[in-house]
Amino acid sequence: MQASSLSLALHNLDLMIDRSPLTVVPETPALDAIALMAKSGKGLLVQSATQVVGYCTAQDVVNLVNAGVDFKTITIAEVMQTSDMTLKLREINVLPQVLYLLCQDQRLLPVVDDHNQLIGTITFESIGLALATSEEVFSPLDFTVDKWELFSSAIDTSDDAIIITKVNPWEELLASRIVYVNPAFTAMSGYSSGDILGETLPKLLGEEANSQKLEKIGNALQAGSPFKTEIIHQHQNGSCFWVELNIFPLKDRQGTTTHIVYIQKDISKNKQIEESLKLHQELLQQLTNNITQVFSIWDLRQEQLYYVSQAYEKVWGKSRDRLYANVLEYWDSIHHLDGDRFNQQLAMVKSGESLTTEYRIVRPNGEVRYLQSKIWPLKNEWGEAVYLADLAEDVTEEQQIIADLEEHKHRLSLALKATNAFYWERNLQNDQMSFFMADETVFHQPEISYAQALESIHPDDHHKIELAHQQAIANASAFELEVRLLVTESLSEYKWYLARGFVITDTNNQPTRLIGVAVDITSRVLSETKVKHREQRFSAIFNGTFQFTCLLTLEGIVLEANRTALEFGGLEHQDVFGLPLWQTPWWDTTVQTQEHLKGAIAIASQGEFVRYEVNMISADSTPRTIDFSLKPLTNEAGTIVLLIAEGRDIHDLKQAQAALELVNQELETRVQERTMALTESNRLLLSEKERFHFLAESIPQQVWIAQGNGNLEYVNQTTLDYFGCTPEEILDWQWQQWVHPDDLSRCIATWKQSLTTGESYEIEFRLKHHHSSTYRWHLSRAVALRDHQGKVLTWFGTNTDIDDRKQEAATMQVMQQQLQAILDHSSAVMYVIDTENKFLLVNKKIEQILKLSQTELINQPIQKFWDAEIAQDFIKNNLQVISSGQPLEVEELATHDDGLHTYLSVKFPLKDINGMTYAVCGISTDITDRKRAEQELRQSEERFRILVEGVKDYAIYMLDPTGKVMSWNYGAECITGYKASEIIGKEFACFFPPEEVLNGLPNRQLEIAYRHGRFECESLFVRKDGTLFWANCIL
Repeated sequence: MQASSLSLALHNLDLMIDRSPLTVVPETPALDAIALMAKSGKGLLVQSATQVVGYCTAQDVVNLVNAGVDFKTITIAEVMQTSDMTLKLREINVLPQVLYLLCQDQRLLPVVDDHNQLIGTITFESIGLALATSEEVFSPLDFTVDKWELFSSAIDTSDDAIIITKVNPWEELLASRIVYVNPAFTAMSGYSSGDILGETLPKLLGEEANSQKLEKIGNALQAGSPFKTEIIHQHQNGSCFWVELNIFPLKDRQGTTTHIVYIQKDISKNKQIEESLKLHQELLQQLTNNITQVFSIWDLRQEQLYYVSQAYEKVWGKSRDRLYANVLEYWDSIHHLDGDRFNQQLAMVKSGESLTTEYRIVRPNGEVRYLQSKIWPLKNEWGEAVYLADLAEDVTEEQQIIADLEEHKHRLSLALKATNAFYWERNLQNDQMSFFMADETVFHQPEISYAQALESIHPDDHHKIELAHQQAIANASAFELEVRLLVTESLSEYKWYLARGFVITDTNNQPTRLIGVAVDITSRVLSETKVKHREQRFSAIFNGTFQFTCLLTLEGIVLEANRTALEFGGLEHQDVFGLPLWQTPWWDTTVQTQEHLKGAIAIASQGEFVRYEVNMISADSTPRTIDFSLKPLTNEAGTIVLLIAEGRDIHDLKQAQAALELVNQELETRVQERTMALTESNRLLLSEKERFHFLAESIPQQVWIAQGNGNLEYVNQTTLDYFGCTPEEILDWQWQQWVHPDDLSRCIATWKQSLTTGESYEIEFRLKHHHSSTYRWHLSRAVALRDHQGKVLTWFGTNTDIDDRKQEAATMQVMQQQLQAILDHSSAVMYVIDTENKFLLVNKKIEQILKLSQTELINQPIQKFWDAEIAQDFIKNNLQVISSGQPLEVEELATHDDGLHTYLSVKFPLKDINGMTYAVCGISTDITDRKRAEQELRQSEERFRILVEGVKDYAIYMLDPTGKVMSWNYGAECITGYKASEIIGKEFACFFPPEEVLNGLPNRQLEIAYRHGRFECESLFVRKDGTLFWANCIL
């Protein structure tokens, strides 16, 4: 009868499982629950949602009555037995194992599937009922010796390693000696059976095995219960690998453990996938958290937001949580004038195209921001666009710089035209003259030699202007004189100009340039009275503000420094103005750093763009890594007139993560085609037939045996439980009904190919799970058993559930696709560098810059691709991130075909599970164009400033739209008698006689200027002292 009961446990578990369990919720009154139990004649489970939280049996009710419990006012949750012990359906392989769990003072054992869905219950009564019918149902299951040989072959061809130890009464259970190992064990561990037979499990596991886990294994064996764990196994060559270890004690009829079965599965690749997945997640999170662009992914099928990076809150000014809750907030923020165009472009992306577009958004505070987006589809394996990725960058500042520059140029041109003046500059190094003019009335070329310029001056004025230049150069002073210049349209007509100039010197106080302005005073010379009544034409003054920028002379003297640069160093303007840049507090680091800067200025003054990383002193006196650049600024003639120095603190953001090792390893090791000698195995099987039967049925995989022609003749109980069928329903070729329709033709073709050639069978396909009605991926393998003539007699096969690995691989593939999408579509340079400054990962942008493929860059040191100085700056910043373990934001220089480019780099450390930095991840954005625009704007500002300061015979002031005075120059003060403090904020009408104000003349002039863009007239004005004067006024 015991043999029958074992067969029952292995072949018809449905007889033991009550698949109609009685369940109630915890709030059910106790009396109602007891009434249900009495009516159904069985115990009940207490279930909250989908989780079993307790149980109650008739014996429990008796015990509660004896204890005097009053059931009238309590719920079943107050008196139920609590236990978290459940049994997976696929784990019910041995009747003794089930009986053991029931004996743990739990008289009602819940059975669940792989998704923790309740299937039924097992009790002692249900087992007894099954035993009562076992003789009639299972009598045909007696196995012949040939069948046991088939089972032995199935065990020998199993992918899982199987170890059996023999227990001696005088030894501890863990000290039992190994008496059998299958071929999968020798393939997995590298040990031959001769090496390992007679050894113990602790010696096999080696020194890497955790002592606590060995202790738990020993305790479980001592208790006589099955045990499952993950542990490190030592290979014969000394290396270690992870295994999933299932332990089952085998007992004799007296209940004494005689043998122990260990079934172990190599899960090293699973561990590697888990670690790789974790690294992918960490790197993706770091990248999306540190890039300034807004990265988002949209699910096209669900029309929902899948992910948006933290930068969304900074750029859009809205909460990410609110966006996840209501995706309409995204579209509501897009400017109403851009919405239709943006939606049309999105439709193109959904059809599979990629695009770059610009649009505006409106923040909650009403502020309008300009965004540039790169949008592309993410496709599945069939080429269908299932996700939409968007990388949006805020380009408002860049747009504003360009707009401000154009506006400033326009205003400068208007100012020069309005004042009939031009800006001039004489370079004493090459004796070249350069001009900035509103028209070409005098000089038709923006740059000519000084000798050529003299040809345009009246011969009688040559000596005068030569003398003025010589004295100014000798004394490093200014000069002012009136000269006649030849009009280009005429060979004899001259115009009078008031020329003012001053000398620019280098750090050695040597003159390098003469710069100044010349104002057309022809009308004054021809008619003194009329000239007195004229004023210089008005133009708006533009005052642009930029970040971390200094304006230098060609010798490196600081002319201007913006507020960001001053705040960085904790300085005021007077602390740096007029000093050589290397002598300012920013550069008070080392002599080598200062000398490097001097050399860079010398190079830039010759017309080359210079960029490199350097340590500068911040406000708290600590050095900070700065991406520093110098750009020469030329006038329209191409003459270098100024230098723009720019820096960006990238100290805190230079960090990186571990190099992303993109792995796509095989899921399992191929089955070793090996046949063991069967003579000794037959003898052992004949004497240990019952144990080997248990062993075959204990394997967690689906095991099957087919005839040489492919007809299926045996499957194990695990297979029947998975499909929920009887052997008769699956044998021969009936197994096809459970294969996924999309996989069936491929599966049959591969199987028939193996049947024809006799080659091993291996394929991945999906099989339908009975209880969940879902398809799960399996790896199916089979090998052929041949006779001495090579004819295939039998096929031994297994189906291994790999669905979880498939899901993990799919998850990692999606993350890799997301990460690669960011890398390949970002306009920034992205890379990962190890602690030896070798590339571990690069994106397409850096491949394009270096004109090298990813293969040529990976594992190569960065010194190989840049000159020593630039590479050393890179290395210095990387080492800072590695040593500090903190992010760093710094401006760096990199060589391009067209010269040095400035990059704003964010670097951050990549750390392992122990918190050690093993690589640096960098995100570098090219800001060269913005730097150039800022430099050009600075040059334009300098010219305008010189014009305003040099033209003292004209009143130049600015009015707001209501006509109130906003700015006031020295010429205006001299002409009207009003100081700036007295007039700013007052109405423009205060300059007019009272009768003109009553007639509305000031307002009419402003209205005409608004309507036509310009107004010019001769009007009578009032000085502060009440006197009247005539002036030519241009609005």
